Amino acid sequence: MRVSSLGEGRFAFLLMAGLRPKPGADPRPLLAKYSKSPSLQMLDACSVAGEAHLMAAAILAKKSWEAGENVSRIPANEVLLYASSKRQIREAIEFMGVREHSVGWVAVAVCESESQVLCLMQDLLEMGTEDDSLIDLDESKCPELERKFGISEEEVSCALPLVGSRLRAVSSLVVERVSISDLYR
Repeated sequence: MRVSSLGEGRFAFLLMAGLRPKPGADPRPLLAKYSKSPSLQMLDACSVAGEAHLMAAAILAKKSWEAGENVSRIPANEVLLYASSKRQIREAIEFMGVREHSVGWVAVAVCESESQVLCLMQDLLEMGTEDDSLIDLDESKCPELERKFGISEEEVSCALPLVGSRLRAVSSLVVERVSISDLYR
């Protein structure tokens, strides 16, 4: 599990955790339990383009929340909206949410304190086995991410000389989509 400090307040800590769910695991009860503070959202691991993707979304969500420009009443859903570059929560969940056939989940939680982080981590580990490599971008995710985020081969070719690898190019372009989504709010 990866925890990043984002400052103070409702968005003090961002928890990111890759999970291989136990057979029959259902994230809905945990999502209902953590819908206020801390707040939790579960993503299909195949839709996550690395830690930078989630950090960019969390930073923008925190900024919008603090400015009173948030779309969602739930902080983790605000992160989901930015991560998906969508404007509607239903669309964001369809775009990145956990599905029945999801083999890996990425939990994203917004916490106010370290004690909230620890409680949430404990509950997450009851759902499955920790595997933070699910957060990371790898070659197998690239085609689907390129399709979902509308990234063309020309864009990847342009970014490649700047960043040095296809993985970094795709990651940078997804982060760009997340950042640009802030302009359309």
